[in-house]
Amino acid sequence: MSPPKNRTLNPRHIKIPDPDVIAMMKLKTPAERLEMAFASHRLVRLRLAGHFPTLHPEWTEVDVQRAIAGRFLSGTS
Repeated sequence: MSPPKNRTLNPRHIKIPDPDVIAMMKLKTPAERLEMAFASHRLVRLRLAGHFPTLHPEWTEVDVQRAIAGRFLSGTS
């Protein structure tokens, strides 16, 4: 599954972080920020791994992993 061609950024989809979040992130080291990003990635993968089988009980584990990869690569499943 390949991502759609000619993808444009919609300004309505850009979220501005809360000033308190910005201040907190500035206090983190690069390693701490990277660990937070990895933890977020793991959390999303685990949530999707639990969610997709409820939507598609007939899917195999390979199907679920393929859908998770598709979500991360192109935003679709």
